[in-house]
Amino acid sequence: MNQATASTDALASELLFSTPLFTQMVPQAAELNAYLRELFLARERAEAQGNRTYSNVGGWHSPIDLQESWDPDLRLILERGRDLATEASNRLLDDAHRLQPYHYTLSAWANISRAGNYNVPHVHMATWAAVYYICVPPGCSHGQAGGLELLDPRPATALLNMPGPFFATRRLIEPREGLLVLFPASIMHFVHPFQGPGERISIACDLTFEPL
Repeated sequence: MNQATASTDALASELLFSTPLFTQMVPQAAELNAYLRELFLARERAEAQGNRTYSNVGGWHSPIDLQESWDPDLRLILERGRDLATEASNRLLDDAHRLQPYHYTLSAWANISRAGNYNVPHVHMATWAAVYYICVPPGCSHGQAGGLELLDPRPATALLNMPGPFFATRRLIEPREGLLVLFPASIMHFVHPFQGPGERISIACDLTFEPL
């Protein structure tokens, strides 16, 4: 065996500073989504104080209080988000840390966006951020419209002339009813506007890792 071959055989690699993204479709969600849609539209109508502004430009942002609800259908989605965060952690943690007990505290809110509404780039002060799509109007089916876009946390990656998803500087997630998305809350992200009738309704969750 020559020296060049031996060197190749000894090659080791690892992914540094990579960003995990997890997605999951909630099965048979049509009836659940129909109920949640009416729930949040009714809650929007009942509020008298007008719009709250966080990262949203226009649209309706509920109080960050969904985690306090005892509604079983709403709790189902919140627990799905917690379960996905736990599964993601179990996949990413090494053996020593995976065996240490932990749980996730959760805070959640609803978003209703209509034509022209969007969310500016922002991050969340948590471990994971999750989004669940309840209602996606036809106007979100064209290009970037209504999409959730994640930005590369490594700014200098834009200077590299390398193809492929590992070196991409942004990732667009097309909203789909019943889709649950999980990503690190520290990742800068924003939501594109869409045009046309209807409402884009979603639940957003912050999940914070806490050792027991």
